[in-house]
Amino acid sequence: MTKTYIIDSDIDEINACIKTTSEIVGEFFSNNNEEIKLYSMVLYEVLINAVEHGNLGITYLDKKNWIIEGVYKDKLLSLLETDSVKNKKVYINITMDDNFLTTIVEDEGNGFDPKKQMNEQMKDGVIRENGRGMVLINSYFDNIIFNEKSNKVTLIKNRS
Repeated sequence: MTKTYIIDSDIDEINACIKTTSEIVGEFFSNNNEEIKLYSMVLYEVLINAVEHGNLGITYLDKKNWIIEGVYKDKLLSLLETDSVKNKKVYINITMDDNFLTTIVEDEGNGFDPKKQMNEQMKDGVIRENGRGMVLINSYFDNIIFNEKSNKVTLIKNRS
């Protein structure tokens, strides 16, 4: 079974997408609520990253500094209202079969260097204001594949 979603760069749309997908993946996880919640939490992080870092172009350091300065929420809301962002989408494709749950997420941003990003985050140690998403994603999914531009990620979860 395959489901495709296209959402705006909007937090409310992310929340609605998470609600819908959590109902769909229940079958893959044999309706195990803990597994469904964990998948939903990690997918939320992926979608937030697609909007923040992809479509909005917020860097790790920008977000870190805005959080420290206490202006992150205002900056985020301001960027979400710009005309260039209002038209940017996030594309989600979820495929389930007997063995794998494959989730593909693509944003319309410029991409990034995942290794460089992880190295940058590791410099700040584990106690930091932001930057836990990549660690969470890497620890949850069994296989993670970025396209060359790194604005599209394929996330594979093996059936336990």
